[in-house]
Amino acid sequence: MNLNLVPFRLAAALGALALPGVVSAREIIVAPSGGDYTSVAAGVGAARAGDTVTVRAGTYNETVSFSFSGSAVAGFITLQGAAGAILDGAGLSGAGIRINSKNYIRVTGMTV
Repeated sequence: MNLNLVPFRLAAALGALALPGVVSAREIIVAPSGGDYTSVAAGVGAARAGDTVTVRAGTYNETVSFSFSGSAVAGFITLQGAAGAILDGAGLSGAGIRINSKNYIRVTGMTV
């Protein structure tokens, strides 16, 4: 075995393993100001498998529907409410949070 080729072969093997399954989980911040989005629905709409949508304190008068599923490989889509995060869909049509035919969805800490 040519020892001069070992680092090249190792780098090539690691690159081949890493590139096809690159998964980049994001934290999406929803807040009345200073976040990525000001509505929970927009934050959830932008989320993909492995992402966490963190909702900061505030009352959000809206309903939310998940458009995408998480996956066993990339992970759950998580909707996570900080203390004081309230989703108030009163007076609006539909459920407060709708998860219809979706998989790998996690909701925690939200007051609905």
